Amino acid sequence: MKNFFKYVLATITGIVLVTFIMGLIAFAIIGALVNSSSENVVELKPKSIYHLHLNSVVVDRERESDFPTFNMQTFKPEKSMGLNVLLSNIEKAKNDSNIIGIYLELGNFDMGGATMEELRNALVDFKTSDKFIYSYSENYSQSGYYLASVSDSIYLNTLGMVEWMGLRSEVLFFTGMFEKFGIQAEVIRHGKFKSAVEPYMLKKMSDENKLQTLSYVQTFWDTWKEAISEGRNLNKDSLQYWADELVLRTGDDALTRKLVDKLVYADEMNSILTSRSKKEDKDEPIFVSHSDLKKVKVTNPKGFAKNKIAVIYAVGTIQSGEGDAETIGSETIAKAIADARKDSSIKAIVFRVNSPGGSAQASDVIWRELKLARETKPLIVSMGDLAASGGYYISCIADSIISSRTTITGSIGVFGVLMNVNKLLEKEIGITTDGVSTAKNAGLGSPFRPLTNQQKDAVQSMIENIYDIFTMRVADGRKLQQTYVDSIGQGRVWSGKHALDINLVDKFGGLNEAVAMASRMAKLDNYRVVNFPKEADPVEEILKSISGGASSSIWNNELKEMKWVAKLYSDLLKMDEIQARMEYVIHIY
Repeated sequence: MKNFFKYVLATITGIVLVTFIMGLIAFAIIGALVNSSSENVVELKPKSIYHLHLNSVVVDRERESDFPTFNMQTFKPEKSMGLNVLLSNIEKAKNDSNIIGIYLELGNFDMGGATMEELRNALVDFKTSDKFIYSYSENYSQSGYYLASVSDSIYLNTLGMVEWMGLRSEVLFFTGMFEKFGIQAEVIRHGKFKSAVEPYMLKKMSDENKLQTLSYVQTFWDTWKEAISEGRNLNKDSLQYWADELVLRTGDDALTRKLVDKLVYADEMNSILTSRSKKEDKDEPIFVSHSDLKKVKVTNPKGFAKNKIAVIYAVGTIQSGEGDAETIGSETIAKAIADARKDSSIKAIVFRVNSPGGSAQASDVIWRELKLARETKPLIVSMGDLAASGGYYISCIADSIISSRTTITGSIGVFGVLMNVNKLLEKEIGITTDGVSTAKNAGLGSPFRPLTNQQKDAVQSMIENIYDIFTMRVADGRKLQQTYVDSIGQGRVWSGKHALDINLVDKFGGLNEAVAMASRMAKLDNYRVVNFPKEADPVEEILKSISGGASSSIWNNELKEMKWVAKLYSDLLKMDEIQARMEYVIHIY
């Protein structure tokens, strides 16, 4: 009887706990829905300042519905900022007479190199309106200072500093771990620069990989130094010296060297903006936030535009099947391209690529749809931070390719990785396998036995065939000789700056320049932009996050030190046998 009451009590407690948690989730969802539905049009007041507070992840595309991603660990909505909306907002701020300037507050943001370059170029263009840009931060990271250097005045917290020590790229290598666990990576590749497989076969970077990595990292560094030198009227040699000698250790060091204009607290920054607004000291400056400026309607002076330009976002690793906001699914993207192609009101397509590559087969499925689209209407590719390997495969068919100087592209190469875990299972754990076959090569690719020489030759032949198709696609799309494509291929990674020199891209620019080019090619004077693929239903995404919340919480908290291993394992499970992609992990900091 005692156990009976114990079990009943435990059951009741469990029911109450689950009900309470589900109630919290329901209230959170309702709150998020209410907040997201309040999309009233915002009217700007005179002397408003666009408060551009960068303190989150910046992605290529922001939710059109303004519905936030829901975090099941904190029961709070999370929002990222979209480059597309940032560019639109800066253009609004430039043209609206009610806005007198931009207050650029730089917090803990995360964005890629080409994204930063596009954003900074938009801020440079904003300054042609003769409106001001003031920036402030408690501490400027190197990337943050690169953005801030466009400002008329740069302010730093009294106890803050400007980080300036140069850029470094690091790659994680797993070979030593594989040796300890008894895992053998069967690696087959084409291209001496195809370094995506090096983490599985080496313990340090090859000379070829160091050469290509230094090349594109140096492009980042030179681009930043040149921009800062021009924006702040500083000598580039001095900037290099300060980084080499770690000269900038305090705010006073930055002030003395004219990297910043004044050391202030946040309240003093507010007073500066009040004064710049020509308002009374007792008044507060009128700020308009990123989300509010997004809701400010812009009237088209030419009237309603029937004609459209489609912007199709292809972001993440390329894989077969359906995709989402972080992966390029061949079915999802191919359908989006087909829908845009068949829509008679869409007169041109901009294909925005931000991808390290992935499945060779999925890349070819997408390439085919793009080829059909190009036969019916202008097709422009806008490259983001990455358009490498499979990302370049799906780009090369375009009429024109636009990239940033700091875009990472190329990596025209193919590889295959097959994991043999037989030693791990048998000698370390005690698990053995056995089976029967109807032919001597049945089960090719099994993780429980090594490849034979015959099987390695067969896989190598498959990879050579796909590489030949890859270089042929590039040669046809770019109107180059296939032998030339092979000479600049071999898996080598290029920065956008160098890609222009070798005819892999046509022009420097960002998303706005790509849309403008598409309008010229389609001979459109009046048009509107529509985005593809269509957004997923936000409520469905919340329900998915509920189902995955527990496991996500475990990885993010209790097992966070092993999270990168889980990511590697997850990627390996999703990989096709033959891949066209870049390195798994690249850190530039």
